[in-house]
Amino acid sequence: MEMTDAFIRNITDDFACGLSDDTHNFEDINDLLADKDELIAYTKRMIRFNTTIMADSHNAFLYCSRIKCYKSFIEKNEGGK
Repeated sequence: MEMTDAFIRNITDDFACGLSDDTHNFEDINDLLADKDELIAYTKRMIRFNTTIMADSHNAFLYCSRIKCYKSFIEKNEGGK
């Protein structure tokens, strides 16, 4: 599974901030990172979550790079680009 440093940093930040506690059953980020199917599903939820926040934010630009990073991860690991 291909993960950039930026992806790991972003997904760890979302995980650590508890932004999605109700969307996963993992207590440790390393367990999530080791489970490809769950990580892809979690990343897709984080794309939707961050897109929703971005739509309601006065600082939408703060979420654009994170969403782009997540979409790139999905494309690389689901057989896209």
